[in-house]
Order: sequence, then structure tokens, then C-alpha cells
Amino acid sequence: LIWLFSFYILLFNNRIRLISLWFICLCFILVNISFIFYNQSILWFQILFNFYILNFWNISYNLGLDGLSLSLIVICSLLIIFCILIYWFLKYKINIYLFLLLFALWILINIFISFDFIFFYFFFEAIVIPMFLFIGMWGSRTRRISASINFSYILYLVHFLFC
Repeated sequence: LIWLFSFYILLFNNRIRLISLWFICLCFILVNISFIFYNQSILWFQILFNFYILNFWNISYNLGLDGLSLSLIVICSLLIIFCILIYWFLKYKINIYLFLLLFALWILINIFISFDFIFFYFFFEAIVIPMFLFIGMWGSRTRRISASINFSYILYLVHFLFC
């Protein structure tokens, strides 16, 4: 749902701030409702979805929700609301900014609820794309290109050293 709405942001530019803020607030309310009805006596994942993608290599897209991932999703959705409100009067490419915010939220939610290591790794590495674009487009005027390139170099150097 977040993915489809983010494409809507790219296409339609009028009242896009208000629509995206209402959508993120709706997501925040839904996550808080699931946080309220979360049973804390169960220590394992409570909401499980299984999607088999490649049976040959036994890769499946498993989603699970536990207390830690649910609290991290609440924090991320609250942070995205603050990011929209702080840059409310942003004039420079607002539709791309809101698209990247929703894309980053979608990636973060998939990082926190992915059950399979392959998809966790894929989404963990995919968060670099919106961060690179955020730094490159809305960074400091004098150093934004070099800062985004250095961000990607340092990230992949750390990734190479520790993985």
C-alpha cells in the first residue's frame, strides 16, 4: 500500500504534502492499534506471512512481527511524520522528497519484519538508495555531491570489511 501511494506522489503534485501526511498518520494509527492489541505473553512472532518465491533454492519471503520490530516500526513511522512536518515549506522537488520518504519507510518496515536472511540483507542494502539521494539532492550546496559519494564509499568499505 505504501509502495502504490508513493507512485501516486510522483504523478500528482497538488496538495501532496497534506495527502502524504494523512497517509502516514493513518499508517501510524494502524501500527499503534496493532501495538495496543499485541499480546506480550507470547514470546515468538505473532503475525506470520509466508510467500514462497523460489522453491528450488528454498528462498521464501517470510514476514513476522514481534514486540521489538513492532516498536521499531512505530518509531520509524513517527520519525517520518516529523520529517514531513519539518520540511513542510520545502519548495525544491517536494514530490521526489515525499516519494523517497515513503520508499525509505517501506524499506525500513520490510527490514524489521523480514524473517528470511536473504530478504533482510536485500532490504538492508536497499536503504542506501534513498539515503544517497537525500544527501545528494538536499545536502549542503558546496559538498552534497562529494558527501553522497563518500557516504556510498564508506558504506561499501564497511560492508566489504565486515561481511
